[in-house]
Amino acid sequence: MIDIYSRYIVGVRVHARESGPLAENMMRDVFDVHGVPHVVHADRGTSMTSKPVADLLEDLTVVRSHSRPRVSNDNPYSEACSVDCTKPLINSTDRGPIKTISACRWIMESCLFIGT
Repeated sequence: MIDIYSRYIVGVRVHARESGPLAENMMRDVFDVHGVPHVVHADRGTSMTSKPVADLLEDLTVVRSHSRPRVSNDNPYSEACSVDCTKPLINSTDRGPIKTISACRWIMESCLFIGT
């Protein structure tokens, strides 16, 4: 998760799968550290449009904003960061838990580099 104005990386999570509850937990952790934002802009992925995330943002009176369907350049800074952090993992030959561990290492190292 990045702040699109400062491009500061405010939260990083790597899981073997994507889900609404995992996204909600990440957002809660980020909000505990950095405060609750006025707006959250996200892609239209299933975790970001899930009921747990929608309920959390509604409870906190956060405005939800989503990219237009099939338009990846609505979010150029987020997309660039995502591609930089994940492209090497897509090409990785690692599988299963090893791939998840590799992903954690790669993203943490990449995010530290990109965030500076």
